[in-house]
Amino acid sequence: METLVASTGILPKLAQAAFFIAALVVWFRATDRAKGFKRLFALSLSFHGLYAALLTAAQGYVWSKDAFTKLFLSLPIEAEAPLPALLSPFRSIFLSDHGYFAFYSASRFWVPALFAVSCALVAYGVFRFANRSESTKTDALIFALGVSIVGYPACIAFAALAFLFILGQGLWKASTGRSGLSFALPAALAALIVILVGARLVAFLGLSAIAL
Repeated sequence: METLVASTGILPKLAQAAFFIAALVVWFRATDRAKGFKRLFALSLSFHGLYAALLTAAQGYVWSKDAFTKLFLSLPIEAEAPLPALLSPFRSIFLSDHGYFAFYSASRFWVPALFAVSCALVAYGVFRFANRSESTKTDALIFALGVSIVGYPACIAFAALAFLFILGQGLWKASTGRSGLSFALPAALAALIVILVGARLVAFLGLSAIAL
């Protein structure tokens, strides 16, 4: 059982590495970068849902193997238990049989996945709204892909680093008389740093307090 839990816990890191390598392949080898990054972005969003489903199944399996924790699979939550605003509309489900397991899975696995997907979609929407030129579509997809693959709340650290790198790029280009900004390299560097030391950055920036 411990092996099962440990194996599911390492999947996000493996996925991050796989998506980063795939992004490099698209950047250097694809004939249509925008199309390639669009597919990667869609796959990264899908991963959050698939991973939440896997964690839900793994948690149910682990609990079912112990006589005591098996009770959690068939119990409802307490009627007076407070619920987060996001889950309040589903109170009737949590008060039914298997309600505790549904609440546990939703709050631990599905809400974080929803936040990660929402942050990525918002990032893409903001970039596309700010500049609707087709020439910046790839940059927007790369930035949104970075938000998606690092997840929540690490995406906040990613965004902060990316904007610092973009600012540095802008200052360098201004000092050398060059024009134009690209978000691709700053986003790639920020994503790589967060993939490598994301947990430390989250702790250093105090983002653990808002982790779900």
